[in-house]
Amino acid sequence: GYRRGTLRTVAGRPGMGKSIHLVNESMHIAAMGYYVAIFSLEMPANEIITRQMSISTQIETWKLDKNTMSNEELLVLQKFVETSVSTKIDIDDSGNIDYLYLLTQVKKIKLKNQIRDKDCTGLDIVFIDYLQLMKLDNENRNIGLGEITRQLKSLSKELDICIVLYSQLNRSVEGRGG
Repeated sequence: GYRRGTLRTVAGRPGMGKSIHLVNESMHIAAMGYYVAIFSLEMPANEIITRQMSISTQIETWKLDKNTMSNEELLVLQKFVETSVSTKIDIDDSGNIDYLYLLTQVKKIKLKNQIRDKDCTGLDIVFIDYLQLMKLDNENRNIGLGEITRQLKSLSKELDICIVLYSQLNRSVEGRGG
Protein backbone atom coordinates (compact mmCIF):
# COMPACT_ATOMS: atom_id res chain seq x y z
CA GLY A 1 0.00 0.00 0.00
CA TYR A 2 0.84 3.65 0.01
CA ARG A 3 2.50 4.85 3.18
CA ARG A 4 3.55 8.32 4.22
CA GLY A 5 7.24 9.06 3.89
CA THR A 6 7.72 6.60 1.04
CA LEU A 7 8.58 6.78 -2.63
CA ARG A 8 6.93 4.16 -4.84
CA THR A 9 7.82 3.51 -8.46
CA VAL A 10 5.48 2.20 -11.13
CA ALA A 11 7.36 1.25 -14.28
CA GLY A 12 6.31 -0.14 -17.61
CA ARG A 13 6.85 0.03 -21.33
CA PRO A 14 4.95 2.53 -23.50
CA GLY A 15 1.31 1.56 -23.92
CA MET A 16 1.19 -0.69 -20.85
CA GLY A 17 -1.41 1.42 -18.99
CA LYS A 18 0.67 3.53 -16.60
CA SER A 19 -1.45 6.65 -17.16
CA ILE A 20 -4.73 4.79 -16.71
CA HIS A 21 -3.30 3.28 -13.52
CA LEU A 22 -2.53 6.80 -12.30
CA VAL A 23 -6.08 8.00 -13.06
CA ASN A 24 -7.67 4.99 -11.34
CA GLU A 25 -5.44 5.18 -8.27
CA SER A 26 -5.81 8.94 -7.84
CA MET A 27 -9.60 8.76 -8.04
CA HIS A 28 -9.80 5.84 -5.64
CA ILE A 29 -7.56 7.55 -3.08
CA ALA A 30 -9.40 10.89 -3.35
CA ALA A 31 -12.73 9.06 -2.93
CA MET A 32 -11.40 7.73 0.38
CA GLY A 33 -10.95 11.35 1.54
CA TYR A 34 -7.24 11.84 0.90
CA TYR A 35 -5.69 14.84 -0.84
CA VAL A 36 -3.98 14.01 -4.12
CA ALA A 37 -1.65 15.94 -6.44
CA ILE A 38 -0.89 14.83 -9.99
CA PHE A 39 2.06 16.16 -11.94
CA SER A 40 1.52 15.05 -15.50
CA LEU A 41 4.45 15.79 -17.74
CA GLU A 42 2.91 13.92 -20.64
CA MET A 43 -0.90 14.04 -20.55
CA PRO A 44 -2.81 17.34 -20.46
CA ALA A 45 -5.07 17.97 -17.45
CA ASN A 46 -8.23 18.01 -19.59
CA GLU A 47 -7.40 14.49 -20.82
CA ILE A 48 -6.91 13.27 -17.24
CA ILE A 49 -10.24 14.81 -16.23
CA THR A 50 -11.99 13.28 -19.25
CA ARG A 51 -10.59 9.86 -18.33
CA GLN A 52 -11.73 10.35 -14.72
CA MET A 53 -15.24 11.24 -15.91
CA SER A 54 -15.33 8.30 -18.30
CA ILE A 55 -14.24 5.80 -15.67
CA SER A 56 -16.68 7.14 -13.09
CA THR A 57 -19.68 7.45 -15.38
CA GLN A 58 -19.03 4.57 -17.81
CA ILE A 59 -19.48 7.07 -20.66
CA GLU A 60 -17.00 6.52 -23.48
CA THR A 61 -14.31 9.18 -23.76
CA TRP A 62 -15.12 9.98 -27.38
CA LYS A 63 -18.67 10.91 -26.34
CA LEU A 64 -17.31 13.22 -23.66
CA ASP A 65 -14.80 14.74 -26.09
CA LYS A 66 -17.39 15.35 -28.81
CA ASN A 67 -20.24 16.14 -26.40
CA THR A 68 -22.52 13.57 -28.06
CA MET A 69 -24.19 12.05 -25.04
CA SER A 70 -27.75 10.88 -24.64
CA ASN A 71 -30.04 12.61 -22.13
CA GLU A 72 -29.54 9.68 -19.76
CA GLU A 73 -25.74 9.99 -20.06
CA LEU A 74 -25.98 13.74 -19.44
CA LEU A 75 -27.87 13.06 -16.20
CA VAL A 76 -25.21 10.55 -15.15
CA LEU A 77 -22.49 13.09 -15.94
CA GLN A 78 -24.31 15.82 -14.02
CA LYS A 79 -24.58 13.56 -10.96
CA PHE A 80 -20.84 12.79 -11.22
CA VAL A 81 -19.97 16.48 -11.35
CA GLU A 82 -22.17 17.22 -8.31
CA THR A 83 -20.60 14.45 -6.23
CA SER A 84 -17.12 14.57 -7.69
CA VAL A 85 -14.01 14.14 -5.59
CA SER A 86 -12.19 16.61 -7.82
CA THR A 87 -11.84 19.06 -4.92
CA LYS A 88 -9.39 16.55 -3.42
CA ILE A 89 -7.28 16.32 -6.60
CA ASP A 90 -4.86 18.97 -7.87
CA ILE A 91 -3.53 18.48 -11.40
CA ASP A 92 -0.45 20.25 -12.76
CA ASP A 93 0.24 19.58 -16.42
CA SER A 94 2.95 22.20 -16.87
CA GLY A 95 5.39 19.70 -18.35
CA ASN A 96 9.12 20.28 -18.68
CA ILE A 97 9.48 20.73 -14.92
CA ASP A 98 12.47 20.29 -12.66
CA TYR A 99 12.74 19.22 -9.04
CA LEU A 100 12.70 22.78 -7.67
CA TYR A 101 9.41 23.56 -9.46
CA LEU A 102 7.89 20.31 -8.17
CA LEU A 103 9.06 21.05 -4.61
CA THR A 104 7.55 24.54 -4.68
CA GLN A 105 4.22 23.37 -6.10
CA VAL A 106 3.87 20.44 -3.69
CA LYS A 107 4.43 22.76 -0.73
CA LYS A 108 1.91 25.29 -2.14
CA ILE A 109 -0.74 22.61 -2.65
CA LYS A 110 -0.20 21.24 0.84
CA LEU A 111 -0.53 24.70 2.41
CA LYS A 112 -3.58 25.63 0.30
CA ASN A 113 -5.41 22.49 1.40
CA GLN A 114 -4.44 23.00 5.05
CA ILE A 115 -5.84 26.53 4.94
CA ARG A 116 -9.06 25.31 3.27
CA ASP A 117 -9.51 22.33 5.59
CA LYS A 118 -8.00 22.90 9.03
CA ASP A 119 -8.41 19.24 10.03
CA CYS A 120 -6.38 17.80 7.16
CA THR A 121 -2.75 17.02 6.46
CA GLY A 122 -2.92 19.17 3.32
CA LEU A 123 -1.54 16.55 0.97
CA ASP A 124 -1.38 12.81 1.27
CA ILE A 125 -0.05 11.49 -2.02
CA VAL A 126 1.67 12.86 -5.12
CA PHE A 127 1.68 11.13 -8.51
CA ILE A 128 4.38 12.06 -11.05
CA ASP A 129 3.96 10.90 -14.66
CA TYR A 130 6.74 10.40 -15.62
CA LEU A 131 10.35 10.51 -14.38
CA GLN A 132 12.19 10.61 -17.71
CA LEU A 133 10.38 13.81 -18.79
CA MET A 134 11.67 15.83 -15.84
CA LYS A 135 14.40 18.38 -16.51
CA LEU A 136 17.76 17.25 -15.16
CA ASP A 137 20.52 19.33 -13.58
CA ASN A 138 23.17 16.79 -14.49
CA GLU A 139 24.53 16.23 -18.02
CA ASN A 140 24.73 12.50 -17.38
CA ARG A 141 21.15 11.25 -17.71
CA ASN A 142 21.52 8.26 -15.37
CA ILE A 143 23.14 10.33 -12.63
CA GLY A 144 20.49 13.06 -13.07
CA LEU A 145 17.63 10.58 -12.77
CA GLY A 146 19.25 9.09 -9.66
CA GLU A 147 19.56 12.57 -8.12
CA ILE A 148 15.89 13.37 -8.73
CA THR A 149 14.85 10.03 -7.29
CA ARG A 150 16.87 10.67 -4.12
CA GLN A 151 15.43 14.18 -3.82
CA LEU A 152 11.88 12.85 -4.18
CA LYS A 153 12.53 10.23 -1.50
CA SER A 154 13.76 12.97 0.85
CA LEU A 155 10.73 15.13 0.01
CA SER A 156 8.34 12.30 0.85
CA LYS A 157 9.94 11.98 4.28
CA GLU A 158 10.18 15.74 4.89
CA LEU A 159 6.50 16.39 4.08
CA ASP A 160 5.23 13.03 5.36
CA ILE A 161 3.56 12.15 2.07
CA CYS A 162 3.68 9.25 -0.33
CA ILE A 163 5.12 9.95 -3.77
CA VAL A 164 4.32 7.61 -6.64
CA LEU A 165 6.77 8.02 -9.47
CA TYR A 166 5.92 6.60 -12.86
CA SER A 167 8.79 5.53 -15.08
CA GLN A 168 8.86 4.47 -18.68
CA LEU A 169 10.97 1.47 -19.49
CA ASN A 170 12.85 1.34 -22.75
CA ARG A 171 11.52 -1.20 -25.23
CA SER A 172 15.01 -2.72 -25.30
CA VAL A 173 14.28 -4.42 -21.95
CA GLU A 174 12.06 -6.86 -23.90
CA GLY A 175 15.14 -8.35 -25.53
CA ARG A 176 17.01 -9.02 -22.30
CA GLY A 177 17.37 -12.55 -21.02
CA GLY A 178 16.44 -13.49 -17.52
